[in-house]
Amino acid sequence: MKSILVINDFSAEAEHAAELALSLARNTGANLLLWNAARVVEETAAVALHASAHTHGDETVKNNYDTNPLLERLIMENSRHRGFKPIITSMNTYSFTPNHLADVVVKQPIWMIVKGIAEYEQHRANELSTQSILSKACCPLLLVPQSAEIKDLEKIVYTADLRYCRLEVLQLLKRLAQPFQSQLLVAHMPAKGLPDISDSYAATLFTDEICSNIDYENLYFNHIKETDVPKAMDVLINAMHTDLLVLINRRFHFDEIMGSAPDQLPAYLTVPVLVFPC
Repeated sequence: MKSILVINDFSAEAEHAAELALSLARNTGANLLLWNAARVVEETAAVALHASAHTHGDETVKNNYDTNPLLERLIMENSRHRGFKPIITSMNTYSFTPNHLADVVVKQPIWMIVKGIAEYEQHRANELSTQSILSKACCPLLLVPQSAEIKDLEKIVYTADLRYCRLEVLQLLKRLAQPFQSQLLVAHMPAKGLPDISDSYAATLFTDEICSNIDYENLYFNHIKETDVPKAMDVLINAMHTDLLVLINRRFHFDEIMGSAPDQLPAYLTVPVLVFPC
């Protein structure tokens, strides 16, 4: 069974992101891995990864060498849940680098990484940047703003040029959407430097190339005509009540949407953002 990895730097935004990660794990049948990335844990080994706790059903197992308030809270919340209870595992490391992350993603295996984003820019010595994670990890990265509401996913919006829409992305999004019966919307925005397409061609492309390959009854598309990207995002998030925005790293207006500092999201990005490697 695959796992969701949460980067825990012992901040308020990491705790907030972990709540969403737990909800997604329960609904998708995944396990949860909490990676304590900032605190140095006193141990006899020089450099090591250690499992510090896990739960399976109502059973809880803890090692004595470490206490972790966030881990304990997740385990407690999980024990009260009546549905599927993911196994919750915690690891500590002295050296947290993109290369270590890439190894763990493959070995665990991990299908999503979750990272909390503060409301204002912060610099932490042990924090991995968004781009350093995406450069090494072969799975999507979920960025969770500290102000984002933790709720069921009723609408997931994938922004892409329909001519280059990735079916493997939609297959994973279908896995996220099905437990909630979410609307899954492809928001067409022409790639930079390319002319837009007509509404009729967009509809044909969506039906013939996307719907024929993605069997999901709540799959739709919207032809975004607004050329001002911040305004388009405001409409998608606020007017259309999007719960999760999906982007491809460095593709389809990514830099315009995310702004110049991806580790400090623009004010209009008030919902979690799922970024797939390019």
